[in-house]
Amino acid sequence: MRVTGLKSEYVRNPVGIDTERPRFSWRLESGRRGVAQSAYQLLVSSDKSKLAAGIGDVWDSGKVASSRSVNVAYGGGELESGVRYYWKVRVWDEEGGVSGWSRPAFFEMGLLDPSDWRAQWIGLESRAATPINNAQQNYPARLEPGSTLGQSFAVDGEFTAVSGRFPTWQTTGSGLTLALRRDGPEGEILARRRFSDVVDNSWLQLELSEPLPAGTYYLEASEPEGTIGWWSHNQDVYPGGQAFAGGEPAGGDRTLRVDVPVPPPPMLRKEFSVSGRVRRARLYASALGLYELRLNGRKVGDHLFAPGWTDYGKRIQYQTYDVTGLLRRGTNALGALLGDGWYAGHVAMYGRNLYGNNVFLLVQLVIDYADGSSETVASDVSWRGTREGPLRSSDILMGEIYDARLEQPGWDRPGFDDSGWETVIAKDDVAGRLVAQADPPVRVTGELKPVALTEPEEGTYVFDMGQNMVGSVRLRVSGREGERVRLRHAEVLNPDGTIYTENLRTARATDEYVLRGGGEEVYEPCFTFHGFRYVEVTGYPGRPSLDAVVGRVIGTAAPISGTFETSDRMVNRLQSNITWSQRGNFLSIPTDCPQRDERMGWTGDINVFAPTAAFNMEVARFLGTKWLRDLRDAQRPNGAFTDVAPYVPIVGAGVAGWGDAGVTVPWTVWRRYGDTRVIEENYEAMVRWLTYLEEHSTGYLRPAEGYGDWLNVDDDTPKDVIATAYFAHSARLVSEMAAAVGREGDARRYRELFESVREAFNEAYVSSDGRIRGDTQTAYVLALHMDLLPEEKRAAAARRLVEHIEARGWHLSTGFLGTPHLLPVLTEAGRTDVAYRLLNQRTFPSWLYEVERGATTTWERWDSIKPDGSFNDPAMNSFNHYAYGAVGDWLYRYVAGISPKEPGYRRILIRPRPGGGLDRARGELESPYGRILSEWRLLGGELHMRVSIPPNTRADVCVPARDAREVQVSPPVLGVSPSQRDDCAIFELGSGTYEFRSRLPG
Repeated sequence: MRVTGLKSEYVRNPVGIDTERPRFSWRLESGRRGVAQSAYQLLVSSDKSKLAAGIGDVWDSGKVASSRSVNVAYGGGELESGVRYYWKVRVWDEEGGVSGWSRPAFFEMGLLDPSDWRAQWIGLESRAATPINNAQQNYPARLEPGSTLGQSFAVDGEFTAVSGRFPTWQTTGSGLTLALRRDGPEGEILARRRFSDVVDNSWLQLELSEPLPAGTYYLEASEPEGTIGWWSHNQDVYPGGQAFAGGEPAGGDRTLRVDVPVPPPPMLRKEFSVSGRVRRARLYASALGLYELRLNGRKVGDHLFAPGWTDYGKRIQYQTYDVTGLLRRGTNALGALLGDGWYAGHVAMYGRNLYGNNVFLLVQLVIDYADGSSETVASDVSWRGTREGPLRSSDILMGEIYDARLEQPGWDRPGFDDSGWETVIAKDDVAGRLVAQADPPVRVTGELKPVALTEPEEGTYVFDMGQNMVGSVRLRVSGREGERVRLRHAEVLNPDGTIYTENLRTARATDEYVLRGGGEEVYEPCFTFHGFRYVEVTGYPGRPSLDAVVGRVIGTAAPISGTFETSDRMVNRLQSNITWSQRGNFLSIPTDCPQRDERMGWTGDINVFAPTAAFNMEVARFLGTKWLRDLRDAQRPNGAFTDVAPYVPIVGAGVAGWGDAGVTVPWTVWRRYGDTRVIEENYEAMVRWLTYLEEHSTGYLRPAEGYGDWLNVDDDTPKDVIATAYFAHSARLVSEMAAAVGREGDARRYRELFESVREAFNEAYVSSDGRIRGDTQTAYVLALHMDLLPEEKRAAAARRLVEHIEARGWHLSTGFLGTPHLLPVLTEAGRTDVAYRLLNQRTFPSWLYEVERGATTTWERWDSIKPDGSFNDPAMNSFNHYAYGAVGDWLYRYVAGISPKEPGYRRILIRPRPGGGLDRARGELESPYGRILSEWRLLGGELHMRVSIPPNTRADVCVPARDAREVQVSPPVLGVSPSQRDDCAIFELGSGTYEFRSRLPG
């Protein structure tokens, strides 16, 4: 028996963590079956030599009688900032035999106390005007014929465009006229434009022929055609102006976006001296914005989009880099390039400057010399900076402009003449708390070569990457100085082969590169990403070859943990689409879509997708630590969880199925990883959420508010039914989690709350024959999945669900909230046949409908491309949206048959359900304890099944069989007799690999 796979806080040898009591995990390896741990001893030492000598001078756990090998908490004294600790572990098996010591591992602490930071936040003076935008809205003001709607605003510098957001109530053919006036409703008209065929809820932009100076202005909407209005707020939420109606002041304010000239991103630098032999060096860095660091001409680390998106007013992540090998004796140079990112750039439909209008850097380099001395180089006002670099603009949504003629060779090396650069300024009012990065870094996780190149118009070249992806491209080009190459990105093509970008809304998703001339040049965008399959290239000197661009796949680099495949290539494509959507939308936060002007952390989407996500990737850190902190930061004072996290003030809070992510995501992380700390960290927030639900209910019934079963297929479930169901569901899950952390009183209380809501649900919504108000597929799915019905009504509800599916020609009609549980509910009700029939359906609406139409990621809508080939409403039509990919959980748990019977897969349930015309299926999962495998195939009327169970776990293996006595096991298992239940032979087994053969029932 060997001890392997040592990790601290889910990471092998992490550097720069700030968890005060880190947790340790390890795996066992053995060639024999049934291996289990009965005890462990863990040593933590201050240096390698002490650890090798068996001295745990920091912590020696002693021999602990425990089977626990996952998330064992550190039990020693206080850990110190910046110190690396070494550890190893040995274990005793179920028979008392002891293993050898594991190979040594380490963990290194980051900066644990604010006093550890000597660095200042530094940047360059911003000369741009301060834009005053308003994206807050809670009602649409209707524009009536013969009247006007308006909003005044004031700016303190030049601006180039002004916009408002206009609803059409899902109608077509609507239009209006926008005019910009000086001062107010009677002022001089400075610009005017007519807009026709307005897309519902779109921002309409009035661009100016030349910038206008600081002053007071008035945006006016008039001459309506069809049904149109202006998104507004009924309270005064905008300090910069006044709403008008019919030329007279009106209460509240209207949505408004003012575009001002944005200064180019800054470059900062500092030279310093290294006086001796360096033993080790650590660089701690963060930014208000995004940063890329360079040391002596080399890039520091491989992180992208650091420090990541958080609510910067509350929490700012920093990163730790080992730069020992980048320093040299003598003069060194540290350089930084900054980008606007989420801090100062465009965020969703909000516009720019959600958190601030200027970017800043924080850097602290700690050098430890071989003689025991140390030195710190920190960002301060001695640094120099410039905005005259090649990166002329940088925005996550809009793209980048890079002018290679303005490159400053050697700027990141010693000896560069920066006398023409400016002195930086310091920012001393940063409120956000510095924390170590909790999630895996964003990286380039792969590359794609184009599969085709076309020229739909002269000089316009379209590269097909063969896969809808998220990231950017590497461009190779040769040409004359000053030639400009433009890259535009799109997910799909128009019928004429040109790229379709209307669904991007206001996101330009365009990168531009200006050549310096003199040979081949290579350009990679730095601070932007796009969602695309197709890249349109214009301005390219000559005709590009197919290898002129390469796709750089970018996302949070969480380890891949699961694989799933079957004998059906369409189902395999579906699984591929799900994983590509997850990879693309997991980028610092779990976004809804990666391409349009949204890209927010919608809570409803991850509520339904988290179980699937935890199969495909290790998400304990990404969701369980980092994003749940975002959600807690966003929670409203009344306990309501927000619609998105980090919070963006264009949406609300307290919505059923969205806010409940504050409960369902911690529950999922606990169940999949056995992580109880996630319960403790989120416990207060979850209790506040339940209090909010209680206080905003009448007789335990929630109001008919929220988004409902979003994007269902003409089968609206009453919103109060959904909301009350989720109220009960959250209460039950919190009860389970309370019990898991020993809060027995709370467990009883919230179980009783669940029962009270359940009783109210039945009295208000369930008839004597099991019919549920609304009589929709989703109503029955939620009631069955959430255990809201008495036992005697469950069968009737399941039959009614099947009747609805049959009435629609064996199609589903569920939206975001009903879809994830549809197939599991059918399977648990004994209708696996119907579940497979829905999976295999290839006409709208279905999962394979989009696969047949060439989808390579999952769509936002069941018919993002309609049956007639046309595109759905561009106001909301993403071709990369993981919500409907929540079916992946069913593929793993019911087709492959892998489920956690106990949290963290300490005990495993293996129960595949063959069917649906599949000849074989295979699922693998890297669980906290090791690899789980479930594989089956049908051969000559027999089921052949292969299962692998990791050491220190047990599994209930349910082999589909007509008679348990006929099941053959290879190699034979002594002393284990299967039981027969529900057409399954059930084997209770320890670790090892087992093969079974059986005759299927019936």
